[in-house]
Amino acid sequence: MILIISEQEDYSTEKVTKWLDHFQAEYFRLNKEDLIKNLEITFSNNVFSVNLYINEDWLLLEEIKCVWYRRGELNFDFDLTFSKNTTESFMKGVQYNLIYEELKTINDFMEHVLMNKPSIGSMKSKNANKLLSLVYAQQAGLEIPKSIVSAERKQLKTFFTEGGENCISKGVQDVMSFVSENNSYSYATSKILSKDIEEMSETFFPSLLQNNIDKKYEVRTFYLKGDFYSMAIFSQTDEKTCVDYRNYNVQKPNRNVPYLLPKNIEDKLTVFMNSMELNTGSIDLIVTNTNEFVFLEVNPSGQYGMVSIPCDYELDFKIAKHLISLK
Repeated sequence: MILIISEQEDYSTEKVTKWLDHFQAEYFRLNKEDLIKNLEITFSNNVFSVNLYINEDWLLLEEIKCVWYRRGELNFDFDLTFSKNTTESFMKGVQYNLIYEELKTINDFMEHVLMNKPSIGSMKSKNANKLLSLVYAQQAGLEIPKSIVSAERKQLKTFFTEGGENCISKGVQDVMSFVSENNSYSYATSKILSKDIEEMSETFFPSLLQNNIDKKYEVRTFYLKGDFYSMAIFSQTDEKTCVDYRNYNVQKPNRNVPYLLPKNIEDKLTVFMNSMELNTGSIDLIVTNTNEFVFLEVNPSGQYGMVSIPCDYELDFKIAKHLISLK
């Protein structure tokens, strides 16, 4: 059986499962919205077994032959029972200092069990550390933007000035997106102005600045077990998308075309992905006006449909066939 760990609304998972249905492949889809209400871990006679109770049924991990970690996480739902005389502060202390560590140990054990099965993706590397990825990219021989993380305005101002006042700001880890009181908030990469620096406090939460690189075009490549599926994104001439193509222009979309990366860049990216212990992920690159390739980031669970559909790569079909071959 194939285990798919994902999210309820993930469109790519839906498309892959349709292909699995077509090939009559047996699979179990576990969404982060699904509650694990019971579990049984048994150790006996030098072997162990793990069973999870989900959606009124038991999932036996010994029946799982391979795993596709797409997105999401295991969601345990266990009630705590306290006596009537238990104080609220005691209950909070138990919850934050004991229960968290207990569930983390169980979750880490589940990750270990699943990691030992053939897989696409990994729960362990679901959030690739973006700062560490810059280190590994350099070690693999890839160019990266000159960058600084600092919590002091003086340091950022010096970096900003030395960069010709042409810098961008982005999240140290992820793009923020959330809803509060019926309002939607998000940010992607944005260009920094001199007044932004001047308006900062002397100290603040650690922030990431990078030199802004004038680009010829961007490249998004989907990596799957040693194969690259790449797309050039001509975002540089649109004021809305020139800094970050994710600031999509719905009225006038960027031109996207299939793209073949140079062999030496693919080789360096392969070394990089191996260093990050990733066998799949979406990689973002910039091609400069002098045809240099600059690594930006990798997202282990990034959207690949945006590459597959315009370029006719049929990645949902390829992922389904690959999972079937792993069984």
